[in-house]
This record gives sequence, C-alpha cells and structure tokens, in this order.
Amino acid sequence: MDDHFHQLGRPKVRVTVRLDDEVVALSERTILLKEFAHGRILDPVYYFPQEDVAVDKLRPTETQTNCPIKGDASYWTYSGEARAEEDLVWGYPEPIEYSKHIAGRMAFDARRVSIEVEPLDA
Repeated sequence: MDDHFHQLGRPKVRVTVRLDDEVVALSERTILLKEFAHGRILDPVYYFPQEDVAVDKLRPTETQTNCPIKGDASYWTYSGEARAEEDLVWGYPEPIEYSKHIAGRMAFDARRVSIEVEPLDA
C-alpha cells in the first residue's frame, strides 16, 4: 500500500453537482479525497453525505468495483427530470478501515456532471 494511498480533507467550500440544469447534490459538508497510485495523482473526488444528495432519484445497479485502499463500491443510476445516467453515483457502504471516513457517502462521475466549488466565508 506504500505506492497507493489517499489524503482526506474537509474543505470549507459549498459543492454543487449538476446534471444539465438539474441540481443533483449540494453540500457544505463534503470530504475531498486525493488519491495517489503507483506514481500518479488521480483526480480528486468529493464525497457527499447522503442527506445532501437527491437520493430519491437514485436506484441501485448491479455494478460493483473494488479498490484495494477503499474496499467494495456500489453504484447508482440517477433518473432526473431530463434524462437518466447509468452508474453516475458510487459509494462505499462499508469501506475498509483505512477509508472509514467515506463510509455511506456518495461521489459522482465528474466526466458526466458539472461540479461547482464555491469557497465559504471563514
């Protein structure tokens, strides 16, 4: 695990996720995960508390993946006003101990949504 690790932070920002014009998530309580794997820096990911995500528009899919430093991920399809996006959202319901702080939180495929980050006043 020496060549694969992550750093977690709780930035003082408001993060809004939109699919087209529809707000999918809005939070001031995200966790920012920066992952480093085999000499590469992966794109940072915001993990949202479920209470700040439009979970009423999500349905679980069969997709599952495994990360050696986070554990088994589950996926959800978002079915919004304009369209549906398969496996747009993922999370680690029961991550391994090393990643326990993201348990039950949800993240979004940043290639398919717009993510707006706004600093909060100190």
